[in-house]
Formats: sequence, C-alpha cells, structure tokens
Amino acid sequence: MLRNTTIKEMIQKSFDSLYESGMIENKIIATDDTVLIGPGSELDSVAFVTLFVDIEDRLRVETNEEIYLVLNEIHDFNPKENYLTVSVLIAFIENLLDGMR
Repeated sequence: MLRNTTIKEMIQKSFDSLYESGMIENKIIATDDTVLIGPGSELDSVAFVTLFVDIEDRLRVETNEEIYLVLNEIHDFNPKENYLTVSVLIAFIENLLDGMR
C-alpha cells in the first residue's frame, strides 16, 4: 500500500513534469505546506487540473486501480481550510487507498 513518502514523491514527479513541460515557470518543491489551491498557490487552474490528472495516472500505474481526486470530496475531507496543501492531499489519498482494501 502506498504511504506518505511514496505519495509525496509522486506529487513531486508531477510538479517536475509541469515544470519540464513549461506549464509552470518555477520549480515547486512538494513540502507538507505547499499550497496546491488557494492563497499562496503557484498553480493556475490549468496547471492544477494537469497536476491532478498526472497524479491520478501515477496512482493508476502503482495500484492498478482507477482513482479519482474529486475536489469536492477533498474539501469535505478537510472542511476547516480554504486551501489545499500537499499534506492534506496525501492524507486524502491514503484515506482513499485504505477504503479500497
């Protein structure tokens, strides 16, 4: 089962892919506090959607399962915050994977 470090590495690879493709101007390092959406995010809407699709693809390869990252479900998972960070996304993915067992 994928855990925190492996999921964070996937997110980092997705950031790297965005940078290498020219979708983002600056390299982004995936730390727990990196904001994906909300105040302080370096991603525009197209880069954000592309990031999620890339992470979903990486999860599919690792798990052989169709896994979808639905923003409303993530918000319901983390209702007290107005932004989404890498650590919240990791916790959400871990929760999704735990529910698949």
